Amino acid sequence: NSDLSILWQEHQWTSLFVTHNIREAAFLADRIIVLSARPGMVIKDLNVPFSFPRENTLFNSHEFTDYCAEVSGYLENSLN
Repeated sequence: NSDLSILWQEHQWTSLFVTHNIREAAFLADRIIVLSARPGMVIKDLNVPFSFPRENTLFNSHEFTDYCAEVSGYLENSLN
């Protein structure tokens, strides 16, 4: 996680990172796009509310846990 953050801070590259790990996405991204099952349709486009640079202590905050639960809720709803 920190390697990608360091690269982004140094180079300001635009990247598309695909992951199934909500916590990883919330830590690394400035935006999360939740997709449905096939055919992959956009369910939700979310801005990540945490400023950069992000410290590992963010993982233990209530705000981070609540945000990850919100993203998880969109994923669960897409399966119904």
